[in-house]
Parts: sequence; C-alpha cells; structure tokens
Amino acid sequence: MEDSLQKKPFKKSNDSMNRIYHIINSRAAYQAALGLGRALPPVVGYALADLISGLMSRMPHLAPVRAVRLNQWIAHDRQPDARELDHLTRETLRSAARAVYDFAHWKDHPQVLKKRVQVEESFLKVAEKARNREHGVILALPHMTNPDLLGWVSAPLFGRLTAIAPNRLLEGYQVQNQLRRQVGIEVIPGSLEAVRTALTRLRDGEAVVFGVDRPFADSAFRPRFFGIPAALPVAHVRVALKLDLPIYVVGAALKDNQRISLWASELTLQRFPDPQEEILANAEAVLEVVMGNIRQFPVQWNMTFPVWPDWMDQVP
Repeated sequence: MEDSLQKKPFKKSNDSMNRIYHIINSRAAYQAALGLGRALPPVVGYALADLISGLMSRMPHLAPVRAVRLNQWIAHDRQPDARELDHLTRETLRSAARAVYDFAHWKDHPQVLKKRVQVEESFLKVAEKARNREHGVILALPHMTNPDLLGWVSAPLFGRLTAIAPNRLLEGYQVQNQLRRQVGIEVIPGSLEAVRTALTRLRDGEAVVFGVDRPFADSAFRPRFFGIPAALPVAHVRVALKLDLPIYVVGAALKDNQRISLWASELTLQRFPDPQEEILANAEAVLEVVMGNIRQFPVQWNMTFPVWPDWMDQVP
C-alpha cells in the first residue's frame, strides 16, 4: 500500500523518503525504541517522542506523513487548509510516538498499567463472554490511541486472543507480534486459512480481533468511511454473518493526557436479501461507530497508511 504513494514528480525524493520509512519500521529501529522507552524517564521519553515526531512532520514526502495528512483531511470533512493540516499531522504523529514510548516504558509495570488504562464495564462484559465460552467474540479494532498497550492489558482478560493481521508486515511489526504472544495474543497473517482458523476458534467460544480501518487494496468492497468509499477489510462482517454473531466495536481514547479508556459497543448485524448489500451495509455500520470515536479524538487515530489513496493529490 505504501508503494501507491510514490508519485512521478517526486520520484527521486520519494525513493529516499521511502527508504527512511522502511528504516523507521525496521526490526532494529523498533527494538531501539523499546530499549530507549524502557530506560528513559517520562519527562525525557516524551520530549524525545515529541522531537522525533516533530521532525517527521517536517518531511512532507515521507509516506506515513502524507498518509496522515490525507486521513486527517478527510476525517475533518476535507475542511482544513494546509496550515491546519500541518498542525493535525504533527499532533497525530506526536500521539503515535508517545504511544510507542508508553508501551515500552509501562508494559512491564502492572500496577502502573491499572492506573494508566481504565477498562470500562462494557469491555469487561465482552471479555467475560469469551472466558466463559458463551459464544464466539468478534472484536472490530480501529487504530486508536495505543493499540499495543491496550492489547497488553486486555488480552489476559480473554485467555487466548487471536488477531488477524495484514499478510505483509514490515520487520517492526514482526517484533510487535513476538511481544504480543507473551500476553496470549496470537497474530495470524490474513489468508483463507486464517479465516478458517478464526471460524474454528469462534465456534469454540474464543475471541478474534479484526482490524477495520487499515486499507486493504484487494478488498472487493468499498464501504463508505467519512462519506467516501474506501478499500477496507470486511472479513469481520463475513465471519459474523456466517456464524450469526454480533460484532463488538472497540473504542479507546486518552483522556486528560493521563488515562486511556477502553470500551466496546455491541452491534447486531442486519440481514438483507442481497449478500453483497448485506456485507456492505454492515461494514458501514461498523465504520459508523468507529467514526464516532475518531471524530471525538481525531489526532489519536494513528493510521499511517492512506485510507483513500485516490484523493492524495487533492490534499492541501
């Protein structure tokens, strides 16, 4: 997906920027970030995160920077001008950088995490359904605030948690997945076999997580997201319809720069005579809930891939 950002007028510059992007997302870079995050006290760690994100925001041809500008522009109904987008991009990258620090620094301090993450009753009830094997639990996860830290806190509540991930991952993501296994999160690259595994585990009453806001170019569906069709995954809807299960949309927000709140909203799927309409309408219903979370806390939407790449040239 990041390759779709390369535009001919900036090819030489973008080639260089794309190399920087891959360096940032390399195994060595992520391990270094974890090491620094563990070692640095918050006052220094946040200052460093702010410095790095500020420098990145000044690299307008870097793939994730362009993606953030695009996504924030459309999430704000295409209203911001270039100056406002500069601010939104800087704040979004700042949020993402601080999330990396928070995960690295606090993940091994359970007593602190209890204070840093507030798991709402709505989420606890969903986890209880999976623990008691009442029925399979489908979690629809947007990239809000700090997914890694939230996964670290919430996964033990479920016993085992299966996550369906993109089938192509950069090295940094592979390191993340190794860490997730420590708390019972098994990450499976997306494929037909992954869907079969998800179906089996859901029939056994377990919980499966599906990402819903990361672009998936091979998607046969274009649900409307912020009013514009987007190539987004719909596997969560297909599986829910097949097993006649609700979908629990996960919401999260960092409030007052102190505590992250984690909740879940239950969505009962609607039935339609036309299977294609059924998938599309329910995918849009899930995204409607996600949009509510993003609109309330827009710079906490840490999506660094372009959700609407065809609109890239129109961004101020």
